[in-house]
Amino acid sequence: MSVVAPLGWLAGWGAGWWLGWRLPALGSASTVVPLAGVRVKPSVAVVIPARDEEASIGALLESLALQTTRPAEIVVVDDGSTDSTVAIAEAGGVRVVGAGELPDGWAGKPWACQVGVGATAAPVLVFLDADVTLAPGALAEIVAEHRQREGLVSVLPHHLPVEGYEQWSAPCNVVSVMGSGAAAPGAGGAADVAFGPCMVTSRAELGSVGGFGSVASEVIEDIALARRYRDHGLPVHARAGADLVSFRMYPSGPAQLVEGWTKNMAAGATSVPWWRSILVAVWITAGLAGPLAALRRRDRRGLVVAVVAWLAFAAQFRVLTARLGRFRWWVGPAYPALFAGFAGLFARSARARWWRRSVTWRGRQVPVGARPSPGSGRALRVVARTAILVMRARL
Repeated sequence: MSVVAPLGWLAGWGAGWWLGWRLPALGSASTVVPLAGVRVKPSVAVVIPARDEEASIGALLESLALQTTRPAEIVVVDDGSTDSTVAIAEAGGVRVVGAGELPDGWAGKPWACQVGVGATAAPVLVFLDADVTLAPGALAEIVAEHRQREGLVSVLPHHLPVEGYEQWSAPCNVVSVMGSGAAAPGAGGAADVAFGPCMVTSRAELGSVGGFGSVASEVIEDIALARRYRDHGLPVHARAGADLVSFRMYPSGPAQLVEGWTKNMAAGATSVPWWRSILVAVWITAGLAGPLAALRRRDRRGLVVAVVAWLAFAAQFRVLTARLGRFRWWVGPAYPALFAGFAGLFARSARARWWRRSVTWRGRQVPVGARPSPGSGRALRVVARTAILVMRARL
């Protein structure tokens, strides 16, 4: 055990660096310098699906008005909002289209995106969630990135949490990037998934994979859409928003955060390759092993080793989170509590997927209980066993 424990810890710590090494930043490889005040070439349509977004959509529309290059079309698709979302959008001078009644077999966001595609004509499509904001040159960089990469390009916005409870999103954000595969050494941003808050593709490419109709029932349509692109031999890339694209994910309180991450995990857990899931599990459980060992060890040497392990993981976690958002300094040393919260969210999402088969989101019961893909049950068992073995290792 004296040999197994340090090796297990080192494997977990190393897995964290490998999985989260570097998600390329939007604009870092761009050579396009747009001319101020001209329209993006080729012409671009911005589609914004919105449901009860009165707290955030105004900031997005203001940021679009300040872009150094202008989209040809901006369409807000109202997905049955009961607040002042429509009034704010109309006051912002953009076109508002009602999504209408949700057809059978469709989830809300895929249908809103489908309506937005049908309401526009530009050859390049940019999909933005209503809680996203753009720096003045962001749209030009998003379009330039797609022009360079083609296929489906998505951007993970820089997270701007404000309240203390929002810091609990830190491990979720990090694990999302790790699961995408886009941050691993040598990946160059090539991803297995897409980040839905900000995506860009051509109308022709979207049509060639079947459009949003091919992912009509998917709660996490971005992950499903990325799978469709890969199945059709089209590239999928991800970028970090850095200073250009940002958002505040769950400003309405802890309940919204819990519901949102439960939905994301429940619908997206089986989309990550099983071997990458195991590496994430090794990283999380090895991170928790240090603090647990500190609680169990009574000898001075063992306590010192456990504290060193905690400090090493704290430094690593602080570095990884700083790349993805404006998280507070204390998320590093407090990572054991944040990891425990992540484990609770994961358990809640597993219950929603395998037992309840639905989650609640924005007043709707959203089904997430699709039949697992071949091998996913085996993969989850392997992950669970791996977690148990690592947790049994004592520093």
